[in-house]
Amino acid sequence: MKRLALAMVVLSTFAFGFQPKEKPTFTKNVFPTLRRSCLRCHTGPLSKGNADLSKIKTEADAKKYSKMLKTSWKEMQKGTMPPQGERPVKPEHMKLFGDFVKTLK
Repeated sequence: MKRLALAMVVLSTFAFGFQPKEKPTFTKNVFPTLRRSCLRCHTGPLSKGNADLSKIKTEADAKKYSKMLKTSWKEMQKGTMPPQGERPVKPEHMKLFGDFVKTLK
């Protein structure tokens, strides 16, 4: 009986589309959010808040500028970025952004 119950749990997991959680990446999960909601104001030497997020194009750049990404994440969490009137970050994208930032040293 216990084996049957275990088999049902395992099979139902696959039946409902369980997929292992992927580790978020800069290219797949963070850069699209930056492009969509941040780079309009935070590009180049005259970037608002001296936060030139356009410098971050790769995983290696993300590590190099981890402090800037972590600050951006904190501002998103507080609701100050992106500012009102700009394209908001969807909750699922914020989660992936945060999950990625937490992997940075």
